[in-house]
Amino acid sequence: MSTGSLLVPEPVKWTYIYALPDDSSAEAWHRDEWLPGLAKLDGIDRVVAHRTREAPQPEDVSRPLNAWAGLVEVHLRDPDLLRSVLAARVQEHVGGRFLALRGLLSTIREEYDLRRDVPAQQHPYLTEAISWKGSPPPTEEPVDGDLWRYVYFFRYRDGVPWAEGEDWYLGHHTREGRQLPGLRRYVTWRRRRDERLDADTAAQLNGFARYTELCFESFEAWHRATHSHGPRWRMDERHPAGVWTDYQQLFVGTTPDIDITA
Repeated sequence: MSTGSLLVPEPVKWTYIYALPDDSSAEAWHRDEWLPGLAKLDGIDRVVAHRTREAPQPEDVSRPLNAWAGLVEVHLRDPDLLRSVLAARVQEHVGGRFLALRGLLSTIREEYDLRRDVPAQQHPYLTEAISWKGSPPPTEEPVDGDLWRYVYFFRYRDGVPWAEGEDWYLGHHTREGRQLPGLRRYVTWRRRRDERLDADTAAQLNGFARYTELCFESFEAWHRATHSHGPRWRMDERHPAGVWTDYQQLFVGTTPDIDITA
């Protein structure tokens, strides 16, 4: 007689960005108390932390590049831990220890490696040419060593259906992005919804639609490829005010500052 099979929860990753008061004790608390405390919780397998890499703020980059103190990835054996354990711990410290904290729950592995994978949303547009600012930039040769890892989070505007947002982002924006010269890595994660989170908690801890990262040899290579000599990014004609909002960005390195495995 078959006894059936037990459903094992899928391990997931909660990624958050955070801001701290401008003093050394806040960073020490986060590094020496908060992160090790998370790693000791039952059901958490790994905590990986990156401090923000300070970047210049060029005039043609409208959003701040240095608003966040760092990025942390928390590997959970069960997605319910975000609601049942982590939400209360975060709420206790936001507004005190943390000036701000925002996050997204996702699979551990990226949804797409956008240099290799071709999302279905790109298929109708594969033959469309990309318009560059001036001549198309030359292809750059790969280099070894450290990279500048550009990470951004966003959500779709109210009134933009998810399918239309994904059609523009995956179909157009990432198709243009994968052709940036000097691009070493280009991956994206999609939010995993948890309907059991109350609205305020969900907005804070799992409110972004996606987060994406691109790696370049240097900050200058990123700026040259994405802004000063980059493509004329296509907008969605159905949504003239734009498709995304709440866009948050930062730079980190490729090697973690802290990596704690349970």
